[in-house]
Amino acid sequence: MSYGTCRGKDCNATINWIETASGQRIPLNPGRRFVRRPLGSEDTIIVMTREGEAIIGAEVPEAEVEKLRDGGMQIWEGAVPHHVTCPNAGDFKKKRSKNSKGLRFPKRRLR
Repeated sequence: MSYGTCRGKDCNATINWIETASGQRIPLNPGRRFVRRPLGSEDTIIVMTREGEAIIGAEVPEAEVEKLRDGGMQIWEGAVPHHVTCPNAGDFKKKRSKNSKGLRFPKRRLR
């Protein structure tokens, strides 16, 4: 993992870079977030794991993680991709050719 600063106008946030399983580099916000399988219509967030896998799930407060894991619930740890929170995320989108399918990285929606 490498570190840097967002170049977005007025953003200048600290970011971490991770490489996905497919070799793409993704900027992440610093800090750990925890997610679990969502129950019903809960709000979900996306996190990238250290292995470069995108996980969509319900956020778990860090104080509850140990208790839930002890109860047998699977909890994933990761960081939120910076483009989700950056006010200038649109400035960095590359123009795609008509034949391009854009970025591809493994994504799992937890059910």
